[in-house]
Amino acid sequence: MINLVFKTVLAALNKNQMGKISPSEFNTFLSQVLNKIYSELYSDYRKLAYRKMRFQDSSGYGNETFNLKQAIEYYLSSKEIESVSGEYILPDDVTLISSMFDDDVQYEKTDKSTFETLKRSKKMKPTSCSPIYTLNDGSLKVFPPKDKIEVNYFRKIKEPKWTYIVANGIEMYNPDAQDFQDIDMHPMMLSRIFNDVLSLCGLNLQAQQVQEYVNLMKQESMINKQ
Repeated sequence: MINLVFKTVLAALNKNQMGKISPSEFNTFLSQVLNKIYSELYSDYRKLAYRKMRFQDSSGYGNETFNLKQAIEYYLSSKEIESVSGEYILPDDVTLISSMFDDDVQYEKTDKSTFETLKRSKKMKPTSCSPIYTLNDGSLKVFPPKDKIEVNYFRKIKEPKWTYIVANGIEMYNPDAQDFQDIDMHPMMLSRIFNDVLSLCGLNLQAQQVQEYVNLMKQESMINKQ
């Protein structure tokens, strides 16, 4: 997807006599855009969920809340982690914990104060059937302690990089480079990515124009897969 976006950005800039950007500039702009969109996904979902509560959302394929939820769930990952001296080391790419399980038992999230209170309680102490966990300063604690637990979490976004080789003075797309990284985002966000990158390049298109370019990208993508 990253090459289609780069080629289309260059085409849009050329058509509007805006010159061109280098691969380095494109990678920088794209990284800014993806991280911005990623950070806004959760707040956008909260706003759409509020609209849905007020019956202002469409049903079926027009259900924006459901569609955006899929874009967020694109980053869901799962990993089994082990206890080290009573604490658990989370994967490096964790941003938010979604849920935690021990076999078929789900842990309940508590703040640190509640965690310490319940752990010491005689009447309300958590059991293996109703375990709890707390997360503070990157340190995860669970009670009752377990050797292994399964953590479902939202991972960090991968840094995009359009890689290339130079042939006859021309930069040629090279997805086989070791540091290549395609766009790490759900395809439904394509029009937003394209539009935001163009904005950083100084070109602001109308919504209809953006959609026309995105449709061309999708058509070319389908042709390349045949």
